[in-house]
Amino acid sequence: MLYKEKIIKPIAYIRTEFPSKFGIPRQSSLKNNLFGSIVFEPKYSHEEAFRGLQEFSHLWLIWHFTETEKNEPSLTVRPPRLGGNKRIGVFASRSPYRPNALGLSCVKLEKICSDRESCNIPYCPLGKESCKKHSGISLLVSGIDMKDKTPIFDIKPYIPITDCHPDASEGYTSVTQNHMLSVIIPENIRSVIPKEKLSRLISVLEDDPRPGYRHSVNDSDKIYHLEFDIYDIPFRVKDGKLIVLDNIKTN
Repeated sequence: MLYKEKIIKPIAYIRTEFPSKFGIPRQSSLKNNLFGSIVFEPKYSHEEAFRGLQEFSHLWLIWHFTETEKNEPSLTVRPPRLGGNKRIGVFASRSPYRPNALGLSCVKLEKICSDRESCNIPYCPLGKESCKKHSGISLLVSGIDMKDKTPIFDIKPYIPITDCHPDASEGYTSVTQNHMLSVIIPENIRSVIPKEKLSRLISVLEDDPRPGYRHSVNDSDKIYHLEFDIYDIPFRVKDGKLIVLDNIKTN
């Protein structure tokens, strides 16, 4: 063995509005109005660990796909955006079913949070009361693609001169970008969900949260459920329209 195995432990956990993985954006930065609060383990939540971070606008997050680990990961996967029928190599994909179940996301750094008493950011997933229960530094970021309470192993600054390659080719993903639905939400539902939260919900729904292989299937009678924050949102899709049903529930 050329390498001695090492156990890595989370340095933080991210709080988001997605209690389950269904409906989470398929990549980071696709929905910049979706926010996450990164809450650090006590040993890392000290100001000196973040000295200089305020000079960067974006961050790389290395995190754990907590629900997708397999004992024997496959060497090929079926990307949902290719209909779920075509296999490609796992290293030519961003599938969560990976040898080490590691995720990589680029997010925007919105705020380095330390003053708990005066914090009053309405779109912070922690909420004002929960925020006060945490001590030390936390980070508010946007453009997330992670489930609530996802473990984070490391954070690195995004450096444009090395991390941005405008001339890069993108393989099969170039033909899977534009699949959008119009979203219909009954007025009685619009009055229940706070306005700003509603706009974030609509941005998730218009991307069609159904599995990619269902996008071309006529399943207008099938009811799906999206968990978003405290809400259970039932919907169906018909003729390019996503129709939210009027029997939403709160968890």
